[in-house]
Amino acid sequence: MGPPVSAADPVLVLSDVSKSFWVERSRQTVEAVEDFTVDVRRGEFFTLVGPSGCGKSTVLGMIAGFEAPSSGTITMNGEVIDTTSAERGMLFQEYALFPWKTVRGNIEFGLKHGPSREKAAERARIVQHHIDLVGLTGSEGKYPHELSGGMRQRCALARLLACDPEVLLMDEPLAALDAQTRRILQEELLRIWGQERRPGDRKTIIYVTHAIDEAVFLSDRVGVMSRSPGRLKEIVEIGLPRPRNEGTRGMPRAAELENAIWSLIREDAYRATFE
Repeated sequence: MGPPVSAADPVLVLSDVSKSFWVERSRQTVEAVEDFTVDVRRGEFFTLVGPSGCGKSTVLGMIAGFEAPSSGTITMNGEVIDTTSAERGMLFQEYALFPWKTVRGNIEFGLKHGPSREKAAERARIVQHHIDLVGLTGSEGKYPHELSGGMRQRCALARLLACDPEVLLMDEPLAALDAQTRRILQEELLRIWGQERRPGDRKTIIYVTHAIDEAVFLSDRVGVMSRSPGRLKEIVEIGLPRPRNEGTRGMPRAAELENAIWSLIREDAYRATFE
C-alpha cells in the first residue's frame, strides 16, 4: 500500500500542454493553447481567467477528455487522461437539461444510465439528497421551462454532483444569469462545495470565468492566461479567509487582487477586443 493521499498532492497535472486546430475556412492551423503547465491541488477551487479566445475552455475540454492535446500530457492521480471519465464531471453555461424530464428525472439520469447503475431505492435517496443540497426541495416535479435560470443551473449542478465525480469542471456556469442571481449563486456554490470543510474533504473544482470579481471571491488560486495562443501567464494566490460571504467582497484585499489580475489581463483584453 502506498503513502496516504493528502490535500497537498496534485490531483491534476498539465505538463507542457499545447493544442492546435485546423481551420478549414482559412486553410490554416490555429494554435489555441501553448506550453501550458500547472498542478491543481486536491480539494482546491482553481479558476482560469483571461481575454476572450485565450483558450480557457479548450484547456477545460482537454481535462474533461473531450479532446486530446496536440502535445504534452494531462494526468489525473498519475494516470494519463485520454478519454472522458465519470471521475471528471462538466457543468456548462447552457444548463444542458433534458426539457422532457423533471428536476428529479434530470438529476437521476446519470445514476440510471451511468457506469454505476444504482438500484432504484439508492437512486431515490441520492437524488433527494442532492435536491435538498441545492435548495430545490418542493420543485422535484417541475420541468426546466418552469424553472428560473438560477434554479436550472442548480438542477444541473445537482445532476453533476449526484454522479460523485472527483473533479468538477465548470465552464462559465453563471455567465447567463442576471447580476443578482449570479451573486447569490456564487455563495450557494461555495456552500454546496463545502468551503468550511478541510480541502481533503472537498471536491476539486476547475472553473472558467471572464468575471475577475467572481474569480477572486470563489477561488483559492487564479490562473491568468495570455491572449491566443493561450499560455499561463501567472498564478495568483487569493488567500482570502474562508468561509467567504458578502463581507468578503468589501475587503480591501479583494479589491487589490481584482486590480492585480486586471492589470495582468488588460493589454491582451484590449487587443482581443479591437484587433
